[in-house]
Amino acid sequence: MEEISNMESEKNKIPQSKEIYLDGFNFIEKFFTLEKKSDTLANFWDLQEPFLKIKQLVSALRNSNYLLKVFIKGDNVSKDEKDKSKRRREQELRFEQTSTPPNIPILLWSFFMELNVPVFFTYQESFDDTIVSYAQQSKAIILTSNQKLFKYKNREFRIFEKYKISQNGSISFVPLRNMKNWQKEKPILPAPAKVLTKDLLSYLWPMKKELIMGCPTPFVRRFGNPYLTLRPLRQAVYVRLGIKKMIEVIPFWDKQNGSVEWDKTLVKPDAKLDNLLDNPLEAVEAMFEVSKLKKPEDCPINMWKNYLYCLHVLVFEICCIGKDNVERNIFELVKITAKNFVKWEIQDSQQYGLFRKEDEYFPKEEQKIQKKENLNILTKVCNTCHKNFEIPPGEAKFFKENNLKLPKRCKECRKAKIHIKTHKPEIYLKNERYQEEEMIKLMQQHQKPSKNMFY
Repeated sequence: MEEISNMESEKNKIPQSKEIYLDGFNFIEKFFTLEKKSDTLANFWDLQEPFLKIKQLVSALRNSNYLLKVFIKGDNVSKDEKDKSKRRREQELRFEQTSTPPNIPILLWSFFMELNVPVFFTYQESFDDTIVSYAQQSKAIILTSNQKLFKYKNREFRIFEKYKISQNGSISFVPLRNMKNWQKEKPILPAPAKVLTKDLLSYLWPMKKELIMGCPTPFVRRFGNPYLTLRPLRQAVYVRLGIKKMIEVIPFWDKQNGSVEWDKTLVKPDAKLDNLLDNPLEAVEAMFEVSKLKKPEDCPINMWKNYLYCLHVLVFEICCIGKDNVERNIFELVKITAKNFVKWEIQDSQQYGLFRKEDEYFPKEEQKIQKKENLNILTKVCNTCHKNFEIPPGEAKFFKENNLKLPKRCKECRKAKIHIKTHKPEIYLKNERYQEEEMIKLMQQHQKPSKNMFY
């Protein structure tokens, strides 16, 4: 793929505009998730890692004299956006694939504003129409992989899908190639659509007749959708915002039919929980009783931490709506809670542990012994069953000496894969998702695996 660098001097290889408009949602995975090769889930409480990635991008652009502006989709306006959002939410619920925090717009806004980069929420027109109208006016560069931007006619802006930062801090861009012949071209809005720079939710909620929510955690199928649990708290916000009624649309898992369904309910304001809106941490405990929650045995530690993060953030979001600087207040609450969220190690424990110190799990003497014993033991998360498994020092040394990659699956799942490869080749030849589904079925048939479970 052709790479265009701002350091090159050849004609037509330097982007003419020095303004770059970043499609914020398009780079969520790059900023907020770990590398695909990693077997460890990203920890949502770790705010430093995504911030450093964003800071690196901003620094590289400033070193090259680019002016960065960030556009974030604040609301789904067009039918196409609403349909796409609904399909994505159903897929996340069906496959339990939620891999990014539920408050992404707020985190993006907070990180970029911390670096003095202007952020714009789109809400009046579709996101594509809005960012294109601004880019056309200033002849800017759009950083996105959205192919649909090619359907706009008479474009005077350029589109790049990727960026690369070299060791010396310079930045280069990879142009987005038009892979489709757009028969119906779309005109660009004559004047830029309206945008918001802050307080998005406080502005939008009173204007809405229908509030469509998503799948904020990977455990909606198991524990239900927390948006349904939080309905009484939203009713208290409706009173403060002067909202007389709101249609709430929330997805849930129908266990009887094994399918995604949507709960559509007309909700009226109720001030019963108004006192909790000014006490966010108390509200978290009141709505979810987090101090009594226990980690399921088959749940990796980071996945459980992320679930707790989601519960906290959803409550913080509701409590801050209607107040000044909504995004800043939510971010400050997340930061305060994250500082209290100490890193701990639990061996075969189901304790909640959010605000407990490490020595509450193990006495100090036992804690030292535990650290010595686990010093050379690698713990990984199985790609298939998502349980933690250990790789002994001797086994890890063998893999390293023979230039082999460490196993991605636990021993039981590796045996299951061998069984499928040997006895069910038609499944093995399909993609990895089908393999894993079959492996999970085999694992469920053998809850207490033995050495001869597949042979």
